[in-house]
Amino acid sequence: MIKMVACSFYNTLIDKEDAIAMSTMLQIDKIRNKNIKFTVLTNRSFNEVLYYNRDFPFIDYIISYNGNCILDVNNNKIIYKNYLDKKYIKEILNKYKDNKIYLYSENEVLDKFNYNNYDIYKIEIELKRKDLKNISSNLSVLKYRNKYYLEITATEDYSCLINLLRKLNINKDELLLIIGNDSEKLLIKDIPNTYIIGNSSKILKDLTIKKTSSNNFKGVEKVIKKYNK
Repeated sequence: MIKMVACSFYNTLIDKEDAIAMSTMLQIDKIRNKNIKFTVLTNRSFNEVLYYNRDFPFIDYIISYNGNCILDVNNNKIIYKNYLDKKYIKEILNKYKDNKIYLYSENEVLDKFNYNNYDIYKIEIELKRKDLKNISSNLSVLKYRNKYYLEITATEDYSCLINLLRKLNINKDELLLIIGNDSEKLLIKDIPNTYIIGNSSKILKDLTIKKTSSNNFKGVEKVIKKYNK
């Protein structure tokens, strides 16, 4: 029996128009009426996701910044924090002092000269062409509108999701996971009920046999429907 659904947000739950189909929302509402929790995974801040939760609340938990912050949405309370060390931040700022750098706290973006009084969960660095050849393959580099960004967080293993399951007395085989981003690939070995969205990378598709349609063809909705019969 499924007790939680956890789902990637960008490139998975929302489509190319940055929208969630009403039929998908109704399927999520249906499982929540069965007391099944709905959790969103994202590399962004939880505020970006909460924008979609305003008029039709459908989220119980948001795991943001690649697994480094958990928001209990119903109680409006952060229940887990794992932020970057200030000394490490200083080293990164010095190393990339000639690049555009964005520092992310819980709910806002800071400039690189104003971070000491904040918990920083993610550093995003706009890379120049010359930087790309020196970036280690185990670091997360994102491409957005023909620009490349190095993304740095304290961890990317989403182990906090496993800890959240324990806190809620949910077993791994009681979680339905739907992902579409490479940063979440370590979860596949831990969660047996994992589906890969159709527009995800070959890396993810090679890791599991369970697949669904793309985000533009309601891939998430199709998986959830199987558990709403």
